[in-house]
Amino acid sequence: MRKNMKKIILIAIVAVAVTVACRKERTCDCTITNTAVSSAGTATTSKTVKTTIDKQKKKEFREINQCYDYTAVQTKSVGTATNMVTYTDDYKCEVK
Repeated sequence: MRKNMKKIILIAIVAVAVTVACRKERTCDCTITNTAVSSAGTATTSKTVKTTIDKQKKKEFREINQCYDYTAVQTKSVGTATNMVTYTDDYKCEVK
């Protein structure tokens, strides 16, 4: 009986230690490049966004804050129907 209790306590301590060790301050650094292309030309802007949250698991932090590389493309008609503008948002992100 005592051996079983010791094993259970030891397993519980290890489980808590592993859970706590995985949670720490996480930072997401993203560089976002916005490009607009039309018949009039191309315009590009860029900005850096940094998000820091304490006590986070890496995978959960990455998903909740969308901290991964991706590209979003959208085409719109601006003014006349023949003036089409394509907007591209390129996200380059890294969890630190």
